[in-house]
Amino acid sequence: MFYVLMKLIIYLFYYLYALKMGVINLIKDVEVSGPIKLDQFLKWANIASTGGHAKILIQTGNVKVNGAVELRRGRVLKKDDQVQIDDQSVYRVFIKDKECK
Repeated sequence: MFYVLMKLIIYLFYYLYALKMGVINLIKDVEVSGPIKLDQFLKWANIASTGGHAKILIQTGNVKVNGAVELRRGRVLKKDDQVQIDDQSVYRVFIKDKECK
């Protein structure tokens, strides 16, 4: 029993280390109805609670779009764009098809 518990703990630490080093990416899909501005996306995905909070996140360089730091709040995000916050959380823009309604 002790051996199994130790093995689980080792796997947990390995998993957390892999997440930190970027070996494993947990990408969260955020569904929107069409192209959306970056600051609106941050609010829609519940990353920022207000527009002012979104503005601060963007202007301090904590937001990357497709791997590049983005400083424009009005940047229009399109299908499959990836938004990364603080080099950790990754969100993918998922635009739902209008035909699926």
